[in-house]
Amino acid sequence: MRACIEADYLDRYGHSSDYLAYVDGNFEGQYPRVKKHSFSDKVFIATNNHGRIFGPVIYKGKYWFVAAFSREKVHIKPVGHYYVSFNQARDNFAWKLDRGTYYRVRKFVNLDNVIVDSAAESSGDHDGIAVYLEAIQ
Repeated sequence: MRACIEADYLDRYGHSSDYLAYVDGNFEGQYPRVKKHSFSDKVFIATNNHGRIFGPVIYKGKYWFVAAFSREKVHIKPVGHYYVSFNQARDNFAWKLDRGTYYRVRKFVNLDNVIVDSAAESSGDHDGIAVYLEAIQ
């Protein structure tokens, strides 16, 4: 939570909530834990990057989290939020953590889960890459 604040991603109202992530055989709830909240770099009435963090799971003596972030744009007519990018939000959050907190980008991991050439399914612009960050002491 502290690192998110230091990276200018605050716990803000105006986003969907109650998501789960399947991590190491278990469903993990999201942070922030408040309904209709997520970590966001701007208020929900502005174009923003926002996301949720899940975990932690202890594995090989370390605490592991997973996260999902997206960029959305607000439209007035009709009123609503519209998806813009997964990649932009992922990269913005990861590099803000790297520059402004005790987390460092260590590597990029190919998840082999990108969906291309499908009319029925889409992963948006997500390129199937996860950013691996590590807390430094």
